[in-house]
Amino acid sequence: MNEKKTSFHYAWVMLISISLILGLAKGAITNGSSLFLTPVSTELGIGMGNLTLYLSVGAIMTLIVLPFAGKLFEKYDVRLLLTIAIILYPFFSRSRKNEMKLCLRKMLTETKKIRQKKTFMI
Repeated sequence: MNEKKTSFHYAWVMLISISLILGLAKGAITNGSSLFLTPVSTELGIGMGNLTLYLSVGAIMTLIVLPFAGKLFEKYDVRLLLTIAIILYPFFSRSRKNEMKLCLRKMLTETKKIRQKKTFMI
């Protein structure tokens, strides 16, 4: 008699649990970030459409790149790939650097304005 082995492999439990954890976390982040869209768009002086387009393009690019990144992580050493990513990151993140500089400048000017108002109040 041939008996079939019908055990449930532990990898399926891990896959399902990780998928649920990531799905719930991503959903919470996505839904929670919508609360900040209006204040951020008004603070930066850009339209809501431009801001959401920026976030959508980032999500779509992540969707496209992740399968290739997974193949790279299977083929090459993780330390090598992360070292290359750390070295290349400053060259591909120029737009974010400029955005951060603009935000910091705006914060500094607002801080100066607040300090000036406080000195007149005293």
